[in-house]
Amino acid sequence: MKKVSVFNCRIRRKRRVGQQSDVFELVREFVIGEDDVLLQGAYQTCRDAMNRYYEKLIRDPEQYVVQWCDEFGFIVHHLIDAEEYEAMRPARCGS
Repeated sequence: MKKVSVFNCRIRRKRRVGQQSDVFELVREFVIGEDDVLLQGAYQTCRDAMNRYYEKLIRDPEQYVVQWCDEFGFIVHHLIDAEEYEAMRPARCGS
C-alpha cells in the first residue's frame, strides 16, 4: 500500500548578525518531521539548486507530484510504501 509524504521545498533568507551580504537556505519543510537544510549560500546558488531538484523530481511521476507555489518554492507529494512512511514518522510519546 502507498502513502503520501508531503513537503515544501523553499528558499528562505537566513538571518545573520554582522553579515554584509544576504545568506539564503534551500530547505525541505516536512509536514511530519524536521526540516532539512539542503544548501546555504547566495540566492542564485539556492535558486539554481532548487531548479535542478525540481527537474529531478518531475522525472519520476510515479513517485512525485510537484506543484510550484510561487517563485520561492514548490510543494511535493511523495508516494511511498507504507513501511517506509512509518519509518519516517517521529516516535510518539508513550508508544
